[in-house]
Amino acid sequence: MQTIDKRPTAKLKLNIWLTLLLFVVNTLIISLVFMVLYSNLKDELIERTHDQLKSINILKKRLLDQFLLDKYEEASHIINYYKTHATTREELNERLISINNTEEINWIAAQEIEFDSILDFHATYNSERIVFNFYFSVDNEFAEIVLNLDSIREILKERTGLGLTGESYLVSPDRMMMTPSIFFPEKTPNTIKASTVGVNKAFEGIEGVETYDDYRGVLIIGSYRLLAFHGINAAMVTEIDFEEAMKPVWRLRDELVLILIVVLFLLLLISMIIAFFLSKPILDLKEVSGLLSRGELPDKLPSPGPVYELSEITNSMNQLIQSLKQTVIFAQEIGKGKMDAPFEPLSDKDELGLAITSMRDQLISLDNEKSKLELYGKKILIDTQEKERESFARELHDGLGTLLTTMKLKMENIGLDNEKARELRELMNKTIMETRSLARNLMPSVLMDFGLNETLNQLVKDIRDNTGIKVKFVNELEASKTTLDKGKSVGLYRIAQEAINNALKHANCTEITLSVTEFDDQIVMFVKDNGKGFDHETLRGGGLGLRNMEERTRTLNGHLMIESDEDGTSIEVIIPL
Repeated sequence: MQTIDKRPTAKLKLNIWLTLLLFVVNTLIISLVFMVLYSNLKDELIERTHDQLKSINILKKRLLDQFLLDKYEEASHIINYYKTHATTREELNERLISINNTEEINWIAAQEIEFDSILDFHATYNSERIVFNFYFSVDNEFAEIVLNLDSIREILKERTGLGLTGESYLVSPDRMMMTPSIFFPEKTPNTIKASTVGVNKAFEGIEGVETYDDYRGVLIIGSYRLLAFHGINAAMVTEIDFEEAMKPVWRLRDELVLILIVVLFLLLLISMIIAFFLSKPILDLKEVSGLLSRGELPDKLPSPGPVYELSEITNSMNQLIQSLKQTVIFAQEIGKGKMDAPFEPLSDKDELGLAITSMRDQLISLDNEKSKLELYGKKILIDTQEKERESFARELHDGLGTLLTTMKLKMENIGLDNEKARELRELMNKTIMETRSLARNLMPSVLMDFGLNETLNQLVKDIRDNTGIKVKFVNELEASKTTLDKGKSVGLYRIAQEAINNALKHANCTEITLSVTEFDDQIVMFVKDNGKGFDHETLRGGGLGLRNMEERTRTLNGHLMIESDEDGTSIEVIIPL
């Protein structure tokens, strides 16, 4: 006869199984949500770092290009003056040596130079002395102007936006550095070899931003491109250590891990409670069934209650599944950046729902902080551009303008009175006026000296005088006692300048209205033309001028409204005081 083994075996209870099942499922879901969020934030930070490095690299290259071009044009003016006037070689040398950054002037016979002698100008880099050599063809010889790199070092030394480990530097074709390293300040640049991925790609004519090892063997994020000027070739590189760039996202990762641990602990408690209530009706049925199997009559007879409890268990399970689905959908929507996705906790004690909504609120806060940082970065960039414009305008006015005026006075002192001399003086006058106009457009001195009111008056006067277009100007700032700070004054002027320039270039208008109105807590500037208008939605995101106005308005915490149809375009800017 076969006997039944009634020895107890080690088995987990139903409530433990349910606890484990719920905890594992919820853990996987929440972990997946955190992984997706961390990955998205990491990618976004890296992309933003790439954009920042690229912008700085492009700005530095433009400054270097302008520096070399300025030196070339300054020397060219002096040499052309020597060729067209009865001056001596000694006077030419004195004027050339007076050029800033010039160390010495040498004269070389045409047959002794290494490049094509038919060229009127050529430039080289001397890696031994770390200088640039400019060669100008003069009287069948070549004037060699030796320029040091002090000003270039100052340009690259500016490290705004590069953190503690960021730097910009130049590398010569022999892969040796041309400018000092912030990590090896005691070393001469031409003793530091920088044959990195970015440098090699720059000399191949490739521009880009990527992660690679720098000349120290340290992993960095670098932006690179080629600097080329009449024979001078250099790799322009802007880098920041990968570790420093990733510190914010690593710190965020640690915070997310801590939040995940807390959420998992809450999930474990919730799973235990749910498992207990889910298993109790079945255990009650088991107890009643046990009593019946032993032939004992229960004190209380079972009623339809067991069937009802099973249906309640089923309904509760469905409700739990639906709740988990809603949680996953909500988490996915958050992962997609839809922070306004609808979600309601099951109750005020729904710890999982409250934890997720709390996480959503923290992510919204982080996103707001990111937006503030982006706005702050744009404000810094705009302020830097305005400072550069102001500096360049001052240099243009005080340097080139003074030089041109001096040349004009010398021409007048010579006393030549023939047709060619008069034409040359007229051309010189036009050049001086154009130089002053360019300096004023870059940064009007009247804006710095007398404020926005006088600057707008000057802008309107220039348009009326130079274009013949009718401009109606209503200016309430004349009677106002409010003093605007430099940032608001420059911002409003640039917006007005951009709006009017757009109307002049594209609108084919015959009349422009400009008004500035002051209220108790804000200033409203209104620009309207009677031109042909444009499709604002089509140009949204594509018009550089519109983007510039929008970004400047944002940095001033203001609001920009643009309306355009076949009757013209109106632009309204509201700036809080």
